[in-house]
Amino acid sequence: MEEQISKKQNSLLQLFKFANTTDRIMISIASLAAAAQGTINPIAVMTIGGLLTSIVNPNSGTTFGDELVTKAQIFAVLGGASCIATYISRALWLAVTERQVMVALKK
Repeated sequence: MEEQISKKQNSLLQLFKFANTTDRIMISIASLAAAAQGTINPIAVMTIGGLLTSIVNPNSGTTFGDELVTKAQIFAVLGGASCIATYISRALWLAVTERQVMVALKK
């Protein structure tokens, strides 16, 4: 015999029905951190584009070495920000998940 699987869909609010105020704050911070991490890739692409532009147009008034050092510093900041934002996002989402599972199991 095959078991019938319920195809009832839950609304977005029902997914977080066990969330309290602390969980909602953590979800908001995690979402903002994920959004920040998602914006880093386009910024890195624009930085690479600026570096390639300085290679193609060497008459921009700065030397290639100066431009390279500046772009390397930007990449270092972007890398650090990406690591921090990713850690915050994943840590908070995992914490919220664990908290909600504990509340659901107690009920």
